[in-house]
Amino acid sequence: MKLRMRRSRPPDAVPDNPPRADFGGWAVAAAAGILLLLSLVKGDWPLGPSRGAGWIVPLSFADSVWRTLLAILLGLLLALHPALAERRARLSRWFFGMSATRFAWTLGGAAALLYAAVSLLLFDGMPYLDDDAAALFQARVFASGRLSLPLPEHGEFFSMFGMLGTSQRHPFVCTMYPPGLSLLLLPGVLVGLPWLVMPLLGGLLLVATVALGRELAGERVGRIAGLFLLGSPFVGILAGTHLSHVPTALFLTFGWLQVARLLRTGGLRHGLGAGSAWGLAFLCRPMCALVVGVVMAFGVLVQGRRAWAARRGVLVAVVMAVLAAGLLLLWQQATTGDPLLPGHRVGMGARASMGFIEYHPARQHTPAVALAHTLARMRAVNDQLLGWPLPSLLLVFLPLLIRRFRPVDLWLALAWLALLAVYAFYWYWEEYWPARYTSAAAPMLLVLAAQGWSHWRAGAGRLVRPAARACLSVGIVYAAGVAWPSAWNRIRQNPGDMDPLLPRILRTYGVDRGVVFMRSIGRVGSRGEVYNDYYAAGFIRKPLNLAGPLVFVRNRRGENETLMDARPGGPFYLYTYVRGDARAELDEYVRTPDGWALRRVGRFPPAPGDPVLPARPDGQTPRNRAGAEAPFCPRQVPQVVGPL
Repeated sequence: MKLRMRRSRPPDAVPDNPPRADFGGWAVAAAAGILLLLSLVKGDWPLGPSRGAGWIVPLSFADSVWRTLLAILLGLLLALHPALAERRARLSRWFFGMSATRFAWTLGGAAALLYAAVSLLLFDGMPYLDDDAAALFQARVFASGRLSLPLPEHGEFFSMFGMLGTSQRHPFVCTMYPPGLSLLLLPGVLVGLPWLVMPLLGGLLLVATVALGRELAGERVGRIAGLFLLGSPFVGILAGTHLSHVPTALFLTFGWLQVARLLRTGGLRHGLGAGSAWGLAFLCRPMCALVVGVVMAFGVLVQGRRAWAARRGVLVAVVMAVLAAGLLLLWQQATTGDPLLPGHRVGMGARASMGFIEYHPARQHTPAVALAHTLARMRAVNDQLLGWPLPSLLLVFLPLLIRRFRPVDLWLALAWLALLAVYAFYWYWEEYWPARYTSAAAPMLLVLAAQGWSHWRAGAGRLVRPAARACLSVGIVYAAGVAWPSAWNRIRQNPGDMDPLLPRILRTYGVDRGVVFMRSIGRVGSRGEVYNDYYAAGFIRKPLNLAGPLVFVRNRRGENETLMDARPGGPFYLYTYVRGDARAELDEYVRTPDGWALRRVGRFPPAPGDPVLPARPDGQTPRNRAGAEAPFCPRQVPQVVGPL
């Protein structure tokens, strides 16, 4: 099998329309059959709310039926109304007439701005999970000029998932993850804007996706793929976090682009770019990089003649990949004491294993669970890759239905299919944004989707082109007006591992010094949050040397007095996050003749009957919710609510 690469072309040229596809009756019947099948298959995410919809109906549809219908009507109006024909033609000339370089960077800049808004407005510029909280903390360690921190006294109060330390009987504190993500966050930490790193990398991901589509399928497909990426809630939400998925996708997409150019030109610089990009992805997410790297290598090997002609560049790429693997081994030697021992194994034990295993005394990963997780990942991508009211995967595999599926298309599709297959053997279900483990192949799927739409638009028949234009218009309007708000609200209702109320209650009641013991109580209806203690929200804010004015520690109940004796200056607080109710309470420890007791400082959000707000830093009189002067400040009158 040979993967046919496109020949050299002028960089700014937009090729003519592809040959008209012959939509035979069998293809229409096959598409209709697939739609019918998908409409009957239950597509609910495991352990999530049951909606009963099949794959053909996106979950966002159920969030607002009226908004969905309005989006569809508006999209049809924009695409088909005769009065807008001139405006559509002008927009098309602008979209396809702009130079290739200017187009890519304009769309990439728009994506970076969008993702920055997601980071600030949706995530408050903070990490989303323990994973990226640990990576950000390690970036702060790097910024201090060290690879690790010494174990703190009473280190059991400072343990967090993702960090090695006292809980693992590790000799020092460091992240259990590879160093790539923390190194990428380092410049942001140094300038005080770590939240901006992922949006910028997300903008570069769009540029790389446009270039990959142009290289493998032409300028038109590249531009449509970039437009699809800009509207994708699947990629867009991830680009607002501090997680490693977007940079991994960026480096693998750029590496794939360099491999394609290497096979086409044989240039050494492309081999250097391919190996270096893959190495950076490997230092961020080794498993994803390894899986996609094998698929990339497969595409090189099946083209024996071109690979041999470009053998010097291939050798350079291999050398760079080996160097990246060596860097990871050195990191593991420095952090775990064994170059072959990943930090995951130290931090997670048996839970770091893949396969059909017993990862918990009461839980096993079985083939049935693996199948359920895989179908759920496919459902999430089907819903959110494009954010359209139609199945995304139908557009991805449309060339297969109309018999225009090329070997190079199979090469692209294999990246996602391989990730699906490999992660089926991992027990964890990524409920905090499903299918993100396969996001490294999202750009490849978007290129395929853009090609599927282009083939549809070029099909024979008088109504084919207007139908394709209408579908594109409806899809864009639906993504902006329905799919994105639905994804936004879903994240808002699920705070991940970062309790959003901690900074608000501290600001509300003027707490800027002391020790805050953190705990969470209550239950919610999904698996992960039941056991989540949300300590990451405090851990990420604590000073590296624990000598700052405000330190956040775990609540260890009867052992808390030990830490109080070690830090006698105080004051000491108990912060309680009530899971499921989205509220928080703050109590202060006070001395009593019998030892310690708690008095209520306040809660957030304040209840209607709460009489006071705290004293303001500017010294003005505190006022209650009605605007009248408050009778007292909660710090002045103890209200004992319970023992230590």
